[in-house]
Amino acid sequence: MKREHIEDRGLSGKYFHIMLNIADDELDVYQYRLLGHYRRVCGDNSDGACWEGTRTTAARCKMSIGKVSKTRRELERLGYIKIESRPDDTLRITLVDRMADNVARYFLRLSSEQGVHVVNDGVHVVNDGVHVVNDGVHVVN
Repeated sequence: MKREHIEDRGLSGKYFHIMLNIADDELDVYQYRLLGHYRRVCGDNSDGACWEGTRTTAARCKMSIGKVSKTRRELERLGYIKIESRPDDTLRITLVDRMADNVARYFLRLSSEQGVHVVNDGVHVVNDGVHVVNDGVHVVN
């Protein structure tokens, strides 16, 4: 039975894990679930690395062993993990830091959305001028 060494080179945490927006947009449910599991498992250790067998991963993720193996290869092809076969019949799995890709994609989206708000700010300035004109009108009896 192969054992796997899983290491997180990006964000990790002992009591939580963070999934990037890019993963939510790009991955199917199995890929997202397996990547989330690897993030959580790696975050349990101070060095961001761990060893876990495919059978254990499959049980924890509620997937078959074959589905875990297939999904792991897909995550590697998509650039979310790196898999290294080792001579001692283990796999070393390293999570790839995709933060730069995530920021690049969503910074552009947020920047364009903020442009709409800047235009709306100009409308509010125009409305302020209208209110000043109305304040200058006096009623004569």
